[in-house]
Amino acid sequence: MTSRSVHVWGAALLLAATAGCTRKALQKLDGGVGTIPGSDGGLDVGGGDGDGVTDVRSVVDTSLDVGFAGRRSYVVTSQVSVDGAVVTSHSFTVTIDTRKRIGFIGTGGSADAVTLEQTASGALRFGRVLSFGVPVSAACGGSVAFDDVSVTIDASGVLSGGGTGRLITYPADVAMTVAATIDLTSVPDLEAPTLSLSASSDLADPWASLWIVASEPLPGDQMAPVLQAGSGEVVTFDGVPTGADTTFAVLEKPRRLLRYHETYQITFDTLTDFAGNPARWSNDRAFFTTRDAPPLVAADGFESTMDETVGGAQILSGAGAPTITGARSLYIPPAASLGAAGFATQLAMRLPIPAGARMLRFAYRIVDPGPDSGTFYVIGSVGGTLVNVSLSSNAEGVTYATIGQDRVGLAPMITAAIALPPDVHDDIVFVRIASQAGSCAGPPPPPVPGIILDDMRAE
Repeated sequence: MTSRSVHVWGAALLLAATAGCTRKALQKLDGGVGTIPGSDGGLDVGGGDGDGVTDVRSVVDTSLDVGFAGRRSYVVTSQVSVDGAVVTSHSFTVTIDTRKRIGFIGTGGSADAVTLEQTASGALRFGRVLSFGVPVSAACGGSVAFDDVSVTIDASGVLSGGGTGRLITYPADVAMTVAATIDLTSVPDLEAPTLSLSASSDLADPWASLWIVASEPLPGDQMAPVLQAGSGEVVTFDGVPTGADTTFAVLEKPRRLLRYHETYQITFDTLTDFAGNPARWSNDRAFFTTRDAPPLVAADGFESTMDETVGGAQILSGAGAPTITGARSLYIPPAASLGAAGFATQLAMRLPIPAGARMLRFAYRIVDPGPDSGTFYVIGSVGGTLVNVSLSSNAEGVTYATIGQDRVGLAPMITAAIALPPDVHDDIVFVRIASQAGSCAGPPPPPVPGIILDDMRAE
């Protein structure tokens, strides 16, 4: 039995990527059943070697013997039974590549290339255990593992099969596993793949991570989609590998800070699945507008700031306020809950960058310190590299103070020194993003600690 926790998705599974790779043209379908023919050479005949002897080399044809050559794609439905009763079903796509003996297998947001083994009877077996998430009534979800599953392709080109596996459910954080029988049926893949856009935070945040998620595996030898700004700037998504045996289902925007108050549109040129079906967006459009620039704050420890808030955080001041230096500090209160989304941008401001500056320095105190695995800070300049930074916390020697009506615990002051990205210019954005992660059926996640910031400067 194993334990399992559900976490906020803060990152995507990405395959090795080469931006801007050359797209390889897909060949025509043969008979409309999702086949992309390949080139199968059974004999390699060498030329003369100059001494009157012809070199003839027999090449063993290792292609799969399934009644067709090249590739053929299917939408597979899997029924999972326990003790003779169907308990759940799910679907996935599989593309059989006969020449390379590979199956490209996946679902929305996942893609894999699995070696295929052919038995003496002609059946195909997957080279390793496959696992899929499945809909179940358990509170924390479930999955099915294909332990001993094989498929055959009949004379008409239809894929079917089955075998044995395991159904793993999570009624709580502890897994329950039972033996299962798996039955597979299929239809030719004639469905257009859909693309959707996912973000680590609000889509309008220029510092948000962005992912394009495909509903099925796509060939990796295609041009990646691009993010085009109204001003003409073009950013190419990463995540498209090169080579004939590669596939992807997720693409990521490079970690660069987008422009403020700019409209961006995602475009792509003839992106298809393995069956040649052209991809489309899950909705009618794929564009968004980023937010206005956050406030620019002078490097004077917030002393010249007369507003009550800056970039979403509070200005801490007044008699008895636990400021770090001078009369004012910046304060982000602890948060018991971040709501259903489980994450929030709590602070966004800009700081001027003097010429030649290489370090960002500031003093801080954690407020109500405790478990905090999800809070981090993002820094970078427009068009430049974004870096994520976590701050250490010292929970020893906590003292207590009152801020507003709340009595809080204050950790000792710490001085931070963070290396700036090499391509910073003019000013940087400084963002605090908080997230909460907890077990799906356990107690609520712990509160997010607060922080007091002061003496922020680049030098």
